[in-house]
Amino acid sequence: QLYWENFHPTFPILHKMTFRSPGDYEEDDDDDEATTIHEFAQNALVNIMCCIGLRYLKDDESKQLRLNLEAYVLKRLQTPSVEDPALTDLQASLLYIHCGIYSGNEEWFKKAEIELHYLIEIARETGIFQNTPAVSQLGKEWDKFIFSESRRRISYAIYFIDSQLATLFNYPPVTSHYEIKHILPCSDELWEMPTAEDWEAYKESHVETQGLYFLEGLQDALIYGKMSKPTSSFGAMTILSAMHIMIRHMTQYAGILETVPSHAQDPFSRRSQLGNGLNGLRTLIPKNTHSDPFRQKTMWDLFEYFWNLAYIHLHLPDTVITSGIIEVSLDATVVTCATLAKPQSKNPPGIALLNNDFSQIPYQTHALASSHLGFFLSSYKKGVQEQNPAMTFMFYKACLKAWQILNVALKKDEAENFEYPLELDEQKRQMLESKYLMQRLAGDILCNLEGSTDYSDLQYFENWVESSLSSLNTWGIGDCASCSFRDMLMEPQF
Repeated sequence: QLYWENFHPTFPILHKMTFRSPGDYEEDDDDDEATTIHEFAQNALVNIMCCIGLRYLKDDESKQLRLNLEAYVLKRLQTPSVEDPALTDLQASLLYIHCGIYSGNEEWFKKAEIELHYLIEIARETGIFQNTPAVSQLGKEWDKFIFSESRRRISYAIYFIDSQLATLFNYPPVTSHYEIKHILPCSDELWEMPTAEDWEAYKESHVETQGLYFLEGLQDALIYGKMSKPTSSFGAMTILSAMHIMIRHMTQYAGILETVPSHAQDPFSRRSQLGNGLNGLRTLIPKNTHSDPFRQKTMWDLFEYFWNLAYIHLHLPDTVITSGIIEVSLDATVVTCATLAKPQSKNPPGIALLNNDFSQIPYQTHALASSHLGFFLSSYKKGVQEQNPAMTFMFYKACLKAWQILNVALKKDEAENFEYPLELDEQKRQMLESKYLMQRLAGDILCNLEGSTDYSDLQYFENWVESSLSSLNTWGIGDCASCSFRDMLMEPQF
């Protein structure tokens, strides 16, 4: 139940209404309780769902039970068969990978990354990415729909996880937007229909157009800046993931292709089409989500998080990506993010884009990212419960970006003690104007913090970030991120 309430809405690959756990099976007269327990223990999907659900209980007994169950899953989970993989085995493998990446367990992270490569290989060999086999033997149309849609969601979930490793961890993507030939996942409402009768009634009252294909939707967004057909939260997330990967590639290739430093700092250089594409996807975000102060409950909320991070990365590249560093665990990546957020003592080879010096970035670039940084800062209020761990990781990355801008905007320099003469030369005038604009930008960022009253107090921001991250301890990111952020502040700055 905890899995369904907290995790499923942000990663809806299972069909909740027809799911049956071993405890729901009808027992014969010869069966006993031991048989049911054995079935439960052997069911990989149920075990990994319980591993995830137990994370949302905070008592010590539940934590120990989770650790025991995770150790069991690590030992017993088998890679799905290449011959004829069952959908439940593929779904269990996907949840195992997702949970392993963000668990904070180094062994599990490495196994999850290897398992993802196996799963992609299986999907390619069995045609999961390209086709849906005949399902006439299933009988009812609803059953055929569930089977076909489940295969589609497995395909796009694989792509989604692969894109997270690329955009958040800097792993080279293994899959391609050209590879998946299915239409995008169906509407959220259709997927959540409780019965076949409700499903039929919904289809009759909502005349859905022919489904939108992945590549078609991606081209619509990039070329026309809007979608030609409606799409679900899962479909929108898939298109956004492809764009975010393009931004990652652009960031890395810019270090080779750009030779003039001023171009590397130009917020509008080479970014216009991707920016237009992101603006096109913005219209898909449901307007009513903004009434929820926590915004962490559905896949649309997850989409909004990724959309804002993609826009930040479009103009202020992720230093992990520009560094080319790929770590082999979650904790190591979290620490590397903090380490690379500091100004570097040596400029790396290449151009200004790779130099982690935010004082050299034009005000216009900072201003373009400020509202998206504000989104993350305003999303975390007291009492927020961490649900999908990717949200926490994105919040951490956004906090580091905000800290880098604030260090430039609020730094003490000669402009503060400058005595205004009757006439200013052009250089002094530009310096004062830039100082004013950056201080105004700092205020725009800091006003999003709960409890903030002094919009020039960098220390309050630092304490707030550390406290917020430490409270997000459902998964393996918050505690490590909080410690890494604190250690970053304690080390000498260059």
